[in-house]
This record gives sequence, structure tokens and C-alpha cells, in this order.
Amino acid sequence: MIELNNTDKVSIIIPTHNRLNLLKRAIESCVNQTWPLIEIIVVNDGSKDGTAEYLNSLKNITVYHNKFPKGGPYSRNIGAKHAKGAYITFLDDDDELLPEKVERQMNWFKNNPESKTGVLTCDMLAIRPDKKFIIENRKRGNVYRDLLQKYCVLGIHTMLIRRDIFEASGGFDLNLDSNQEYDLMIRMAEKTEFDFLPEVLVKVYLTPGQISLNFRKKRDGTITFIRKNKSRYKAEGTVFYIREMMRLWGITTVYQLSIWFGIRFYRLIFP
Repeated sequence: MIELNNTDKVSIIIPTHNRLNLLKRAIESCVNQTWPLIEIIVVNDGSKDGTAEYLNSLKNITVYHNKFPKGGPYSRNIGAKHAKGAYITFLDDDDELLPEKVERQMNWFKNNPESKTGVLTCDMLAIRPDKKFIIENRKRGNVYRDLLQKYCVLGIHTMLIRRDIFEASGGFDLNLDSNQEYDLMIRMAEKTEFDFLPEVLVKVYLTPGQISLNFRKKRDGTITFIRKNKSRYKAEGTVFYIREMMRLWGITTVYQLSIWFGIRFYRLIFP
């Protein structure tokens, strides 16, 4: 049996805004975690649908309230700032963790004490109105260059992150309209290695109204991401830089066309 100590606490951070019914499912999935040392932090981002009253009625959950909506990245940073766990994981208010998610990942860390890994991922089940499919995260070691070339590790909720790595990476960049997770992953990959568990431990629900399908924000966020990270791409060599700039600006063009022609066009490119 694995012995536990004060460094084995995990903080689960949930930002939420006006999605009370979905939030209840997300919180329940955290309460049902089989790992015994869990801290649940919910950051209410200025909700007006009864979320504040509901959260204030709960016991054994830490709650912070933003007086006005400031966005998911800001709320995640607030939760991480107050987290007491040595490890943190993030969960969106419309998604859920499978019961053994934290336990399986923490057991990996406990069984690999000499590992240089600071971020451990898993696979996830993506659920869309039209289909369900598994997204695999199978990257190990130094993934920095791989991440620059491709969004090759998906879903901040799939990760269990050493809190010191998150803090050293600077947290989520509030200046990005999108790609905040991707940008954070790149900065974490500069400081630590990644590893994975080859199993589904998260469910993510993809719906048309999500920010992830707000093409204007995705376009603007990608442009800001390109400008911010140009020096990283240049440092990898001229050929690498030119190739990846063409790829990123191509993605930006897809978002612009999707603004004009809608989600059906987007699904033609990214099914």
C-alpha cells in the first residue's frame, strides 16, 4: 500500500460562469474521486444564475467569487494561487473527471519518484452532439519542439501538474483570447518533461456554443500567440520558423473563413 503525506494533496480547480446545471456534474465528479487527499476549488466568474448561492451552500469546497466576469484563464490563475496541493488539475465546468483520474495519476508519480516528469496526461473521451471519439495523449519526455510544431497534447483537464512547474511557467497568459492552454503547455515543456497514462480518465463535452468554437476569438488569439512566440520558433532554425509560421497563419486563415462561412466549413478542415 502506498503511504501518503502532506505533499500528496491534489487541488482540482474549476472556473465557472453561468452554467449551474453543468457545474453540479463537474463538482460531483471531483467529489467522487477515489484519491483521499483532494481539495476542490471553484472560482465563480461573476455568474448571475444562482451559482454563487449554490456554491456557498456546499461544504468541504473552497469557493472564490469574481465580482465581475474576468474569464477562465484569470479564474484558473486565482484558483492556482490559493491551491494548497503540491499537484493541481484543472476542470472546465461542463466536463467531468472519471472517479480514478487523480488516483491513477498520483500513483504514477508515487511509483516514479526519480522521474523528471512535471506534467502527466491521459486520454479523454470527447462527446459531441453528432459523435463520440477518444483523443489520445501519448507524448513522453521533452515535448517542447513537438508542441511548437503541433497541438500534440490536448486538454488541460487531462493533466496532473506539479504546482511548482505551473508557478515557474507563469500560469495562464491573460493577453491571449484563445490558445491559453497551448501557450502554457509550451512554457511548461521548457521546464519539465511530460509523460502519459494510456487510458481514458476524462470526459469532455463539445457543444456549438463553447468558446472553443468562437472563431473570432480563436483568430485573434492565434495572431497574438504567433507574435508572442516568434522568438521561440526562430530559435529552432530558419526552415523550422518559415514552415511553422506558414502553418500557423494558415490556421488563422481557416478561422477567418469560418467566421464568414460557419461551423460547417470549419468541420470540413477540422472534422
